Amino acid sequence: MIDFVTEAVDTARSQLPSEDGYIVSHAPLAGYVSTWAGNDNGYAGWMRENGHKIDFLAIQYYNHNTFTQYSQVFEQSPQPYGQASVKELINIMGIDSEKIVVGKYLTTADGSNGYVNSATLSSWGCQAANDASINFTGGYMVWMYRNDQAQLSETWSNDLRSCADDSLNLDLGH
Repeated sequence: MIDFVTEAVDTARSQLPSEDGYIVSHAPLAGYVSTWAGNDNGYAGWMRENGHKIDFLAIQYYNHNTFTQYSQVFEQSPQPYGQASVKELINIMGIDSEKIVVGKYLTTADGSNGYVNSATLSSWGCQAANDASINFTGGYMVWMYRNDQAQLSETWSNDLRSCADDSLNLDLGH
C-alpha cells in the first residue's frame, strides 16, 4: 500500500505541481495514522518520508467509536489508535503541525460516531493552538459540505474561523 500511495502522489504531483497552485491531500481515518496501522505507523511513517509531497492530511477523527473528546483528538489518542492525536502526531510521529487537518462531520446524520458541534470544535482548536506543547496550526476538514443547506455549512465555517480571526485580528467579512 505504501508503494501505491507514493506512486499515486508522485504521479499526481507530476500533473498537479504545487508551484502552479494545485493542492494534493489525503484523508485517512485516524487509525491509519497511528501505531494501530503497523510497525511503520501507516500514514505517519509515510509522512516522515514523503510529507513534502502533499499539502496536508485531513485526518478523519470520526467513525472509530472514539475521538469524541478534546483529549482524544488533541492530546492523547485512545487505544487501539496509539499516537494519532494531533499532539502525538507532531511531537512523537514528527509530522509538521501545518500538515495536520482535523476532520469531523457536519451533522449527526453524516457519520456513525465522533460528532462534535462546530462551536465546541472551534474551542478545542483554539485551546490546542494556544498550548505550546501542541501548537495546532493545520485547520479543519468537514464531511460533508452541503450545497442544499448553505447556512449550516457557513455557520460551521464561521465557527471554525473564529480562533484564527481573534488571534490574527483578521477581518474575514463576518
